[in-house]
Amino acid sequence: SLFVDNRRVEESYLPSEITEPFQAKERDEAKLRAGEYYVLGDNRRPSKDSRTFGPVDDQRVIGKAILRLWPLSKFGVIK
Repeated sequence: SLFVDNRRVEESYLPSEITEPFQAKERDEAKLRAGEYYVLGDNRRPSKDSRTFGPVDDQRVIGKAILRLWPLSKFGVIK
């Protein structure tokens, strides 16, 4: 499960075989400083992400999201 500010974020778009066994065995907790991001891969178990290499400093983030594809109910240009 994904928690932001101690609140569980519902991830209904993920199949239970990806989230359920994983969350039952492990719980990652990260405390971020200002200017840090915790990045997650899109396939929880085999992904390399902040659980592997730690937080990413905002100086290393390049680019800007301009289009949201998922969830479909929010598909469109990001302003």
